[in-house]
Amino acid sequence: MIFKKAIYNDYIYKNPMAGYKLSVGKPTKKKHTMPEEQMLYLFDYIFSNPSVMSLAVDMLARYGMSRSELLGIQRSSVDLDNLVIHVVQSVTVQDHAVEAGNTKNKYRTRDVAISRMTADLIRELEPELSENYLISYTDSPMHPETFSRRYKKFMNDFIEYFAKKDIKIDYIRIHEMRHTRASLWVSEDKSLFAIANQMGWANLDMLKKRYGHVNVDTVRTLLDI
Repeated sequence: MIFKKAIYNDYIYKNPMAGYKLSVGKPTKKKHTMPEEQMLYLFDYIFSNPSVMSLAVDMLARYGMSRSELLGIQRSSVDLDNLVIHVVQSVTVQDHAVEAGNTKNKYRTRDVAISRMTADLIRELEPELSENYLISYTDSPMHPETFSRRYKKFMNDFIEYFAKKDIKIDYIRIHEMRHTRASLWVSEDKSLFAIANQMGWANLDMLKKRYGHVNVDTVRTLLDI
């Protein structure tokens, strides 16, 4: 039960005990990533079909945000002039109620550099956006289950759209978007330290003591955002 709740609140992506129920020799399920070419198709689809969910998927795919922190972004935390989003809280479900609280750890509280394209999309969607939360249709945070259903529909529509063009697109789950973004940056030989800062990785004690704080403009340069 505790692992199911952790998965639900986006702390882990699968039950670590699930493997004990499998027969000996059966391979465990691997995380998938979206190839770079398919990712480009995704961004093309996003900006051809602007919506709140398009914005959400753009932020998942382009910056590797988790579902919980994406749903916790308040409008007041979005600085479009300086192309920065301040991640200061995340959304979880406690006793069937949606709650916005602290991020997963101190490293997840961070400044995320965003591109001008994302900023322009936010400006374009201004009339549709909630007054309080960036990814919501009400003044309250979106329920994670509601978001997951909307995400699944968005991705299926995206896959179907390109299937009609005889282009095969792989379905990528929410948490696999984060894994994909990290994998793409690493494969492009981007700075691991910049990636860690942008995505809020926890193992930064040694790096930060040695190199000091990397500001958001440095991260933007290192990641070509």
